[in-house]
Amino acid sequence: MTGFNLMILAAGYGKRMNKLTHSIPKPLLKINNKELLRHNIDFFTNLGCNKIIINTHYLHDKIQHFIERYYSDRNIIISYEPTLLNTGGGIKNALSSLGNNNFIVTNSDILWKENNSEDVLKFINNYQEIETCKLLLANDNNFTGLKKSVGDFSCKDSLVARWTKMTHIYIILVCK
Repeated sequence: MTGFNLMILAAGYGKRMNKLTHSIPKPLLKINNKELLRHNIDFFTNLGCNKIIINTHYLHDKIQHFIERYYSDRNIIISYEPTLLNTGGGIKNALSSLGNNNFIVTNSDILWKENNSEDVLKFINNYQEIETCKLLLANDNNFTGLKKSVGDFSCKDSLVARWTKMTHIYIILVCK
């Protein structure tokens, strides 16, 4: 599949990165001398993405400048949020730019690598087989990075749960 739309979530403060994000937004932190945002844009462009929406808030001007400097020739739209809207609000805010077709949403701090291409393309090309919301999860051996026994999400009774301090909030997504 080519010609799909993508939304990159890049509005957050990156507070868990402490001093690293004091003057640089997390999407512009570098891994192997390449910005996280550049990793995302290049990865999905190489898979056939033709339109990218990036939501911004914290240090918005730095992300805007980065896109203008390195990607002025690409179909990239910045969806600035004067007030942080969080994930759902950010997506809702960008819907008019995303159009009526299906689109992919990813976080700017995911380091997509070449060995993820096959899984992502399979997900993109087979999304019509699933009638509900889709979520691509990677096997533990297909990613590197922080691995911990308790993460931000868990699967219980075929529902994906997001951990909060008080309780689990269940998101209506099927996981198998």
